[in-house]
Amino acid sequence: MKILFKSLLIAVVLSSVSAHAGTTIYHDGDTTYVDSDKGSTTYKKIGDRVFGSDGSNTYQAGNRTFRENKDGPTISYYESAGIIFGTDGSRKQTIGKYTYITDANGKTQTCYDEGPRTFCN
Repeated sequence: MKILFKSLLIAVVLSSVSAHAGTTIYHDGDTTYVDSDKGSTTYKKIGDRVFGSDGSNTYQAGNRTFRENKDGPTISYYESAGIIFGTDGSRKQTIGKYTYITDANGKTQTCYDEGPRTFCN
């Protein structure tokens, strides 16, 4: 289940914080808090799904992770050669403690993992 939760959080991060400077992500057990210039969002793992205070619902089916947005399209994510690709054109790669995210518009962001907190520029 830990691998599943990691995959779900990857989708959450790709969809919610891409290319937003000053984003902070904090993990506390089954709850993840995201603070960015867009505001704050809380994500809670319940069973095999992650529900966001933004109305999102993220889950895994087979080798893909799906994120259903309250007022937007459903985006699916898959991993190939260590890179996670989204059907919206986004992609993410983690090397050591650094994560490199490119959103659907081509904006890039670098995040640094410090344990329970992740900081993005």
